[in-house]
Amino acid sequence: MTTRLVFGTLVTIVLLGVTHEWTATPVGPVRLALLQTQAARGNADAQVDLGIADATPRRDARADAQAVHWFRQAAEQGSAEGQHRLAACYFVGFGVPKDFALAYVWSALAEDHATGTLQHDAATLRTYAADKLTPAQRADADLRVREWQTVRQQSAQSEHEGGMVSEPRHVSARQPG
Repeated sequence: MTTRLVFGTLVTIVLLGVTHEWTATPVGPVRLALLQTQAARGNADAQVDLGIADATPRRDARADAQAVHWFRQAAEQGSAEGQHRLAACYFVGFGVPKDFALAYVWSALAEDHATGTLQHDAATLRTYAADKLTPAQRADADLRVREWQTVRQQSAQSEHEGGMVSEPRHVSARQPG
């Protein structure tokens, strides 16, 4: 089995939710409505679950884009699982154009605060993405990770103190050079 096939299988497993001690199961209409309500209210777990529900093997472009939308919503809130799944999307071009720098950034962010299997999977994905980057792209990606972490820390500190801090600059706003 080639490395490409093994990694492709790994990414498929990550997207469909077969890792992390649970499996993707069909979502019925009642559960779907509940998830949509919770996701609209900003519940990151519900956003990830909706992304998984949309990330089906049927490879429907609209469903893939919707899955990415939900993974991004969760990722931008700091959900390690959302960040990891979004990284996998960027690595394989699932619902978004392939972008190894963004795969690296999101997987590094996930690795930073994930635990257990999720942390290991994020580290593995970050390593694979790093191998696809030039030294300059890697340096830029590392800078973007540090910027995101700094803004998130300031935001958390401000919330703790009752103040407001502007949202972090969107990770994908700057394209790798």
